[in-house]
Amino acid sequence: VGIAEGDSIVGATLALRQSSSSSSSSAHSNETSPLQTVEERIDLATECLGYDATISALASLPPPSSPSEELLLTVKRIRRQPGVDVTLRYPPSSNEPDATLRLFAGENLRRAMLTRGIKLNDPLARRFDSGGRGDC
Repeated sequence: VGIAEGDSIVGATLALRQSSSSSSSSAHSNETSPLQTVEERIDLATECLGYDATISALASLPPPSSPSEELLLTVKRIRRQPGVDVTLRYPPSSNEPDATLRLFAGENLRRAMLTRGIKLNDPLARRFDSGGRGDC
């Protein structure tokens, strides 16, 4: 998956990998060491930069000098938080219109209703709690 609209480049790494083999000889035998990979990295942080500053930062990287160079981009993808619409229907005797609330994943239903000004307790009903505001 490529970069999509709304994605943010938060970092870039230019990696240059060079493979080399070195031989070591001892008095008793000729041994060749395994292939070694030498990596040079240039890290660049671009998180929270605007478009022009991000492009300037990416352009500041040195131009490629060999096919073994690799540019790695770290991307953050903004995702919409899933939500659900909840319709509250009051009894006909209360003469209240139905109310629709938009709740997000993980949101506490009671707390969401209270913060949106929905009265959950009838002030005239018998109470079995402390008799406070009804937000406990």
